[in-house]
Amino acid sequence: MGKKEEFLEVLNHPEVIKLTKEQIELYERNVSAFEQYYRSLAPEKRYEWAIETSSYFFGKALEISILQHIRPEEKSIWLVPAEVEEGITFDLPKHLEDEVIDAMDPYEAACEELFANNLNINIHNFWVMCQAYGFLYATTNKMWEKQVGGVENAKVMTRNELYQFGVQALKQEMEKHGFELTRATANSIEPVNCILRKDNQNYFVCLAVSILPREGYLANWRINKCKEEAKANNAIPAVTYVGLIPSDELLASEGIAVKEGEYKIQIKKLVDAVSGQIIE
Repeated sequence: MGKKEEFLEVLNHPEVIKLTKEQIELYERNVSAFEQYYRSLAPEKRYEWAIETSSYFFGKALEISILQHIRPEEKSIWLVPAEVEEGITFDLPKHLEDEVIDAMDPYEAACEELFANNLNINIHNFWVMCQAYGFLYATTNKMWEKQVGGVENAKVMTRNELYQFGVQALKQEMEKHGFELTRATANSIEPVNCILRKDNQNYFVCLAVSILPREGYLANWRINKCKEEAKANNAIPAVTYVGLIPSDELLASEGIAVKEGEYKIQIKKLVDAVSGQIIE
């Protein structure tokens, strides 16, 4: 039995997933904003969006379950509809993020087949079930145990830890050019990650950090939101990218960054997000 068939078996028999009253209340709160957005869509767009969102609810539950084991001190951040539109990312070490994505693909295929054969699915209840199944699947498969190069997952940077490392590297580089870092967000998903200041001018910066040669990516919704916030605050919207090259060749080939590793750092020039001009 393949993954798609395994998922379909459970989706067709959701009674195997046992939920407490507290879990139901939490999952229903997560669903509410998505239901509003779902109803605002044109009827011809709802089907595809509902399937994709089902997969994302499942994937987000996988992420949170893994984080509860490798980063128990971290507060979980649930989905927002814009993430489904532009593509969700996961605050995990890359090899665990890949595991989540590998599970989401057949799950989405299973949801598509289920929806095609059941046109009257209660979307509210289904999305609640997707979250519950995600936690059950992650626990059953102990997804948090996979390692790369024998390195404990507690020592491997998550997406946000990698981002915070990149912020500090950007701060040091920009200070050499007369900029002051006046604010930085705690996580990478915010559209404005940093505020830089030079010559009484504020720059709202959208930042991507990656392990090279994998290039960093900035979603369009983040850049557009950065532009909006900059305009509202008389600031200049800007984008930049920080790339890390681990000295350990195995970790570099796997796109893995460890907390106490040694790196070469590449920082691209700060670019005006509207004009495309380099900011000196």
